[in-house]
Amino acid sequence: MVNPADLTSAIITKLQSIAALVTLLGGDENVIIPYRRNFPDQMSLGEAIYRAPKRSITVVWEGTVTANYLKMEKWKDNFSLYVKAGDTLNGDGSAGFYAIWNAIMNGIPSPGDGQPFQRTEIHSGCFQIDSPSITPQEGRIAESPTVYEYCKISFGLVHKGE
Repeated sequence: MVNPADLTSAIITKLQSIAALVTLLGGDENVIIPYRRNFPDQMSLGEAIYRAPKRSITVVWEGTVTANYLKMEKWKDNFSLYVKAGDTLNGDGSAGFYAIWNAIMNGIPSPGDGQPFQRTEIHSGCFQIDSPSITPQEGRIAESPTVYEYCKISFGLVHKGE
């Protein structure tokens, strides 16, 4: 099995290498960050999303399942990208959720194999991403009237071995 921490790092590296995505995030590749469950040192996921800066992506491993892939039973790690879009960059909605989704799915990592993120190899131990989806979300910190919006982009990485 491939270590989910290694996959998380590989996803972050690929996302950071997509120039159009980094531009939409304000030009700072360091706002693409991991969330690692590390109780008690790490805050809750909801709080981590809330505290993330505008125009950021938090990469989260959501668990491992078995999957029927190419008529074989394989391990599949599920990941989510929690996106905080923030304000527009050009007054035209260019930093909105859909623009960021498009930059991720269709962005071409450089260096890379010339394929967009959705078709490229994220990690040598896995096939290309499986079943990407995007879902708008909203969150609230306990006992606070503040509601914040974010977007959840989910996909799986199916292992080549085992």
